[in-house]
Order: sequence, then structure tokens, then C-alpha cells
Amino acid sequence: MSKILNCNGFITRKEGSQSYLSDYTPGPILTFKSMWRFTKEVCFDNDPYLVTHSGLAVNKNDVYLEGEPFFHVIEVFETMILIKEKITSKKIDGSLGEIVSRGTRKKTEGTVVDVFGEYWWWTNDGYYIPKQFAIACRESFELKETFSDVLCGKVTTIYGASVYDRCMREIRNIPFLGTVSITSIYARQSEEFYMTDEGLFLKSEDVFIMDGRSIFYKSNEKEFDCSMYAYVMEPNSKGLNQFERPIDLSPGISYEVKKKKQDIYKRWWYETTGETLYLPTGHCLLLHERNDLVIPKNHKDYYLLATKHINQMAWQVENGCEAASLLMGLQYKGYAVDMNYGEFVKQMPIDPEYNPYDGFGGSPYKINKGRFEAIFPEPLEQWGKQYGKVIDISGATISHLKTCIIEDHPVVVYVTIGFGSPKFHDYPWGTAIANNHAVLLDGVYGGFLHVNDPIDGPYWISEEQFTTIYELRKWAVGVF
Repeated sequence: MSKILNCNGFITRKEGSQSYLSDYTPGPILTFKSMWRFTKEVCFDNDPYLVTHSGLAVNKNDVYLEGEPFFHVIEVFETMILIKEKITSKKIDGSLGEIVSRGTRKKTEGTVVDVFGEYWWWTNDGYYIPKQFAIACRESFELKETFSDVLCGKVTTIYGASVYDRCMREIRNIPFLGTVSITSIYARQSEEFYMTDEGLFLKSEDVFIMDGRSIFYKSNEKEFDCSMYAYVMEPNSKGLNQFERPIDLSPGISYEVKKKKQDIYKRWWYETTGETLYLPTGHCLLLHERNDLVIPKNHKDYYLLATKHINQMAWQVENGCEAASLLMGLQYKGYAVDMNYGEFVKQMPIDPEYNPYDGFGGSPYKINKGRFEAIFPEPLEQWGKQYGKVIDISGATISHLKTCIIEDHPVVVYVTIGFGSPKFHDYPWGTAIANNHAVLLDGVYGGFLHVNDPIDGPYWISEEQFTTIYELRKWAVGVF
């Protein structure tokens, strides 16, 4: 292998880098930070080497070539720094930037390390200041309230909560639903923080204080437009009473419900009328009329796979239903179990032409007008095969889908949001259902099917309602 080059490079190895002559015998040590012009890249003992204009070969891993990233982010946090002496900053490519006078204050985005292993402040105006020539300015926290007892808090953000010191340096991350002890409330600039019993700080918006308050978010509930009834399908279901304490629910009993609510654990519940009870949506069938079902205790034709729910909205991935449904299926089958949804969705193939038949058609994180942000079965299958046995079974009948569930294989199916009426739009690559949605089919019982919906949570749906929407396209991807 030989590749022609014509660019400058610097030795990044602090102890210098061993060079080799044309006959591969050892040459001189090329000193740290010395600059050389490299003319080509070759392979020696299966390792890449760069050859200088004077014929010396040096390991490519010991060289920084002009044009490559000069800085690498270490920490991201906002603070103020004070310049200790006059210094010339650098730009992102390592070239010289502006001259900064002694005593100047600058706001930073975080710290970075350059290719030579030296640390820099990364300022919000795009310049880099050597870390030894500036100090962090402590911005004070203002005490608002001290609790008489240490309170127990739960982290409510799916991606966890960052813990900071008084200089707003990130110390560690507490995972979703991790427990933390809170002693007081502080304000810093326009943000509110909780102080832990270790003297560290978390943003209050990331933590729920377990001091007798309701576990339900009032801002995350959906009122029904008309009377709805929830039928308990599971034989061993647990609900909550008005005090949010666990209670047993009997299968086959119907309850009139008025709204759907989400709790701090990102679970969805139906709230009943009259005496308030909370019913888990994943164990209930929601219909427009009351009609108690007879569900035998030993129901051999009842199949519900224990798939773990992923809420795409909690991860702030507005268009990530296919990825969430696929990962729920993969992890149920034992694939990709060490990967969280945030990491997984970043691996999704994006089509530069925004064609969902070739990859994801846009951004999974935001809606862009005129684009169809989805990924269709064929590229979804190809992506899924990187992690496990995934097969595009589009065209499958309802009977075939049921067989997959009975045989312990969840299926990603393409439907509409909320199983609503389809809305067809034209796009440069063809016509499609604009209110497209994907869910994971993971249960079957008699005339009902169970789906794990990345937006609305798990729930039962009548086979008739499911079939009407599914058969618009008959698109399905199974995980085996």
C-alpha cells in the first residue's frame, strides 16, 4: 500500500519517534513537536508509516498532519476564566488567533487537549487559551432554602444528571432513577440547583424530590375527548390507589378512565373516574364502550413478551420511533444489551438525499419541513443485522405476525401515530403516509394485539383496529 502525500506534520510523541531508513533499519529519533514534510504513506509490518521528504519513515500514530483535528474535547461546562498574562490564543485548526490581554475575562465552553497532550480552555467565541495562563473565576451560588431533614431525590432524565462542583465542573453522572440525598436549594444565575449531602450540585429540573409529592407529571397527561374504558388484560396486574400505593387488579374488569398520565419512571397509566385509581396502560385494553371480558386464569392462548419500553420523547428524539422499536426488540432477544437508546440512534444510517428507502431521511432529533424523517424496512433490516438476526418480513399476514409472537420473536411494524387515519403526502422520492409511526408488536390474546409504542407506551389494541392500519402497507421487520 502506498499513498502520495504533500503536507506538513508534527511529531506528537513526547519521547520522540523512532524513524526507519529505506531498508527498514532504525534511523534517528525525530524529536517531539518537530515539523517534517511528508511525501507518502506506506505500510510496514501491517502498520501505517509516513515517509518524510528526506526518506525517513515514521509511525503514522506518532504524527499530526496539518488539516486534521487539532483539539479534542475533554469536558464541556460553562465558567468564566481570568487571563493571568498576555497570551496569543489559537483557532480550532491550531493556527494563531487573537491576542488576549492580561486581566481579560472570557466565558468558556469547556476544556480540550491538543495533539501534543497540552490542555486549553475552549472559549465561547471560538478561541483556545493555554490552561496554565488562565484561572477559573468562581461564580457564587446563592442559598435559597435549607431543609430540616435530608430529602431523597430520584434522577428523572433518561440520560442521567450531571453533578457539578462550585466551579461548575462536571464531577460525575448519576444514571436515570439513581438516588441522591438533597440538603438545600441554591440559585446560580437564572438556574436552580439542589445541593447534595456531599456538597455538590445538580440542576433541579433533573431531579424529583420524594417527599410525599405525586409521582405524576401534570404537564405530561392526555385528556380523552369522550368516555373511554380500560379493560385489565393481565392476570397479575398491579395498579395504584389514590395515595399511589400498589393494589392488585383483577383481569377482565373494566374501568371508566378520563386521562392518560406519565410518571417520573416514564411509565404510562390510565386514571379512572370516581374513586381515583391508576391502571398500567401496558396491561389494559382501551375501548369506547363498557363490556367486561371473561379472561380465564389459565389462559394458554395469552402471549406477552417482556420487552423493555423505550420512550423516544424522553430521549428528545422526536423522529426515532423505528430506532426505538428496533432496539426494544433487539434487547429482548439479548442483542445490543450494553447500548442505550441515545448511543444506538447515533449509529442509524442517514441518507444524504433524505430518501427513507435508502436510510433515515433527515434528522431523528428535529422535524424539518418538507422532509420525511423515517427509515423504511429494507435499510432498517440492514442496520439491525449489525447487532443480531433481523429480517424484513414485509408482506406478512396478521396470522404470520401472531405466529412470530407465539414463537417468541417481536416484530417492528409500520403503522400511524395513535393508529389514526393515514395522511398521504407527496415527496421527491414518492408518496408516503405523513403520520407514519413504528411500534413493536410483542403480544397476542384472542382478538387483541399488544404493542410497545415508543411515544405512547405499551398497550393492547383490537386486532380489527390494528389490521386496518397495518394492511395499508404490510411493512414489518422481525427480530429472531
